[in-house]
Amino acid sequence: SDIFLFGNFIFAIKILLELFLFIEYLDKLCLNQT
Repeated sequence: SDIFLFGNFIFAIKILLELFLFIEYLDKLCLNQT
């Protein structure tokens, strides 16, 4: 059961990291448009 929790923890971190990178990407797109 600890392994399952650890897997969920890694999964959540992965999603947060991808979300952060996506926001940075959108930020750069907005900066390039101006």
